[in-house]
Amino acid sequence: MLQTLGFTADRSLLLQTTRTAFAGPRVTQGLVTIQQQRRGLTTAYTLGPLFPGQHRYLPPVTQALRHYTTQRRRKPTVTTPAPSQQHQQPQQLNTRDDPTLPGQTLTFVQKIKGFVSFYKSGLKELVSNLRAASAIRLRIENGEVVTRSEYQIVQRSPSDKLRLVPFGFLVIVIPELIPLSIWLFPGMCPSTCRTYSQVVKMAKKQDELRQKIHVAALERIHSLGLSPEDFMRDADISRLEQRDMDIFSLERASASDLQMLCAFMNVSAKGGARAEALGRHLEYLRHDDRLLVRDELVDRLGLSELHRACQERGIPSAGYGEGHLRIALGSWMRQSGGGKAEAASLMPIIWSRLVLLQDCVKSQ
Repeated sequence: MLQTLGFTADRSLLLQTTRTAFAGPRVTQGLVTIQQQRRGLTTAYTLGPLFPGQHRYLPPVTQALRHYTTQRRRKPTVTTPAPSQQHQQPQQLNTRDDPTLPGQTLTFVQKIKGFVSFYKSGLKELVSNLRAASAIRLRIENGEVVTRSEYQIVQRSPSDKLRLVPFGFLVIVIPELIPLSIWLFPGMCPSTCRTYSQVVKMAKKQDELRQKIHVAALERIHSLGLSPEDFMRDADISRLEQRDMDIFSLERASASDLQMLCAFMNVSAKGGARAEALGRHLEYLRHDDRLLVRDELVDRLGLSELHRACQERGIPSAGYGEGHLRIALGSWMRQSGGGKAEAASLMPIIWSRLVLLQDCVKSQ
């Protein structure tokens, strides 16, 4: 019966095992294991299927090998902190692949996939930024140090929140209409979903408007006895700041001057609200200048952010190379004192951008 089950035994081995039983379970098990290896004793592994309640006999060496293999295959346990303890870090700006950046060679299919991936990741980034905006705003109010990316999230989240619903509907329901919709209504796209080509296109449109304002600005300074040569150098701008002229004061500037400045700086305001809106924009520029200088970002901004920074300061960016734009932004930082000066002192610098529109990207 034992032989039919595959169990072969040696009588002498069984007698020896019985005699050594009093030596203890560990010694007995070791002797049995040695005899199994020397005499080729095979255990009937078919007993397991026949009798499910019985465990198979495995030598200690085999048990150790199985335990070692199991420990190696077992994945390490990672302790994840509770959601309330996790610090939500806002995503950095310009960290995603933009299919419209120069220097890329992409096929038509790769461009389509790149656009879809860019817009979807942009929506995810927008949702994450909207959640983090309140916490960042509270940190700013408490006087804590924030990065420029966090500061930009706070500044852009109110307008991006209004664009989230219509743009999200296009991405989820009819993504095929996104290029057409953006071409017809470029303002509906959130800041996190604007490609480099779209930023350049919007900058080109704004620069064309500035060309018209530039002509009116020349007539205005001529009526005051000034000329473009009075705005050429940094020392000239400092002297103009010391002169008590109405065009350099937010409180005393005429309605036509404020309208001209708001249109040039792309500040949306009407009537008597123009002075206040322009003042808020200048205060924003002062704070942003301080962050750019503190973190040494003038030479490290991405192309899209570089265009936006120049456009916000009245520097034309469409049609100019990256090197010229960085020089122009550095010139602005030098003239503004890196955010150390008051917001009102930026008025002569803005007028210099108005008067020297064609030369404002060159180092003064």
